[in-house]
Amino acid sequence: MADMVWPDDLQPYAVSFYWQTNSIVHESPFTRQTQVLGRSAPRWVAKLSLRGGAGGVTRRHEKGARLEALLMQLRGPLGTVELWDFRRPGPGAPLRTYDQYAASVPVTFWSDSTSFDDGTGLVVTSVGAPTVSGVEAGGTRLARTGIWPGTSPHLVGDYVDVGDGRPHMITSVTPADIDGKLLLTFEPPAKVAAPAARIGFEKVKGTFRLTSDDAGSNPTDVAGFATYELDLVEVL
Repeated sequence: MADMVWPDDLQPYAVSFYWQTNSIVHESPFTRQTQVLGRSAPRWVAKLSLRGGAGGVTRRHEKGARLEALLMQLRGPLGTVELWDFRRPGPGAPLRTYDQYAASVPVTFWSDSTSFDDGTGLVVTSVGAPTVSGVEAGGTRLARTGIWPGTSPHLVGDYVDVGDGRPHMITSVTPADIDGKLLLTFEPPAKVAAPAARIGFEKVKGTFRLTSDDAGSNPTDVAGFATYELDLVEVL
């Protein structure tokens, strides 16, 4: 468990958030043929750039001072913090439900001259709130129901929380079918099994630590604004 959660209102102005593989390349000095070996334990890497006032008494100086206090609490690489990819804090498309779709479809009548004396027609019935499946250990798929046909609230590159404490990126997603069902895949595989109640799509967090004891370095301009460059790696 992380020592703290990154505050919502300390937003960086620049972010690098990426999946760092763990490979080794052997190249022959004579033929330049290469052999590439994949090793275990790839991880997420985050680089955050922040700017804020570090001196004075006005509120415009609050951000830098608060950040310095947070970095002091982290104690360099000793402490850990939960944070997310600030570029994509949630699903990339609005959630449109199957029930909204059902409510928008008028009653449809037969067009083949079939006649009824009671006004019989076809209606689309509601199915209830959208749901998501659980995931098994090592799994890379999730199913959702109750989505507006032909749409998806998720885009490739969005994140999903599958209950194992690290971000997972959606690598493919199919629009919902006529019954409101869709399937998405993600990487890396889930570390543990998780029920549907633990699946989430908002601010998908991982646990990170700073890479340097000098992370609190705060070069400050004459106006009293400091710049902070933070390098963090996922705690495995």
